[in-house]
Amino acid sequence: MSFTLSSGLYPTQGFHTTSTTKINVSSLPSSSCTLELLYALPPLIFVDRYELALRSSSYNFSINSASGNLDLEKPVHAVEQETVELKVSVGLWDAEKEEAVVIDVPMHLRYPEAAGADSKEQQYVSVRLDWPKGVVTCSADNLASYTLTTTPIPPERASSADYAHDTIRVPSGRKSDLTFVETGTAVTILVCFFWLLRVSLRTSKRLVNDKFNKER
Repeated sequence: MSFTLSSGLYPTQGFHTTSTTKINVSSLPSSSCTLELLYALPPLIFVDRYELALRSSSYNFSINSASGNLDLEKPVHAVEQETVELKVSVGLWDAEKEEAVVIDVPMHLRYPEAAGADSKEQQYVSVRLDWPKGVVTCSADNLASYTLTTTPIPPERASSADYAHDTIRVPSGRKSDLTFVETGTAVTILVCFFWLLRVSLRTSKRLVNDKFNKER
């Protein structure tokens, strides 16, 4: 029984990416084997559980977050700075056929903190994502002699000092723009509020007049 694992992100820039992991499967010992991939997601990267649920025909998943760090809308500075664990499981049923298993996991990035640089060029934050750690677990076909075999899957390229990983760049805002953005947002909200107030008053006045005219 031998396996190798390789993984990659595409695209490697932006707020939305896909982690594609390829596991080369060879010589399964039984027809009851399960592949598990464990992803360690840094605070800037998250997955949408509802989006993953649409892939139930391909794999099962579970998400482990000690603080419930699963809010999709929060920027990175508003969530706990913890690693979220994502486990993906898929059954390997054909013990004799040698093939590659490919698993795609869509991922998204939170808005990073604004950069302090005053440069007019777009600023980026680089985020490292380790390749998932893979394990294949097999049980004996004969339940009378039930045994369980667990085999870690080594990455195709990694050294003892640095586990194989990929990097994605996400654009960030500039702190020098915060005053303009906050002022513009406040003005927009006030304009919308007074416009809605004006419409409400005019509608109320029209309804009162209509009622008065009907009673005459």
